[in-house]
Amino acid sequence: MADDSRIREAFERAKNEFHRDLEKPALVAEIQKVSRMQDVYDATAKIQEEQAARGHLRHLGRIQPFLKQLDSYHQVVTTFVQVQPGILALIWGPIKLLLEFTQNAMRSFDAIVSTMAEIGDKLPIFTRYTAVLHSNDRIKEVLYLFFKDILDFYLTALKFFAAKRWELLFESMWPRHKKRIDLVGTNIEHHVRMMVDEVTLEDITEAHKARDAAFVRYERTQKFEERQDYESVEAFRKDTDSK
Repeated sequence: MADDSRIREAFERAKNEFHRDLEKPALVAEIQKVSRMQDVYDATAKIQEEQAARGHLRHLGRIQPFLKQLDSYHQVVTTFVQVQPGILALIWGPIKLLLEFTQNAMRSFDAIVSTMAEIGDKLPIFTRYTAVLHSNDRIKEVLYLFFKDILDFYLTALKFFAAKRWELLFESMWPRHKKRIDLVGTNIEHHVRMMVDEVTLEDITEAHKARDAAFVRYERTQKFEERQDYESVEAFRKDTDSK
């Protein structure tokens, strides 16, 4: 029971860190209103109705596997970790917001739908691991790793699409954000391989370290590329000014 309490506290910390890093209390409040997969289905139905009226209907069936895997995750963490409703809202709420933010910009909408589909293809059907969850409490800590993965995806996407004038920056800036989400996908693949009965505390500790190190490398690479871009622009400007 003490171990379960520690894991629930870890989920709660992850929730609080997400709220802090999002830096938008109004978005947090909107996320907390969505606690079920049905809420997402209701939102997608409304979006498709509005898109159809404009003659720009998009195929949202592509995110069905993503929603299905998240529903299996919802079931498992509710049963085995007994998380609070605020945690469950973080599973569903960001999906609704991301679809609503992008629904009027077709390239952006298609991009976020495709990204959700990609993540859905990588997530396991968590309910298949019920027997392992019963036999090894360590697997609950792997569930926490998946929660961090899901939040990493949502935070990266929300910080981009909730920014001012993101539509003007989509073509130039979204690819860099997508690279970070691709890294999340790689982490998910690694964590899927850990959903076995033999997983140890050392395995889990190393997974946390690997996740942190991967994001440090990503940020270092991004800063290097941004510096190169700046230097290229400056060199072009100076060359132009000298003519």
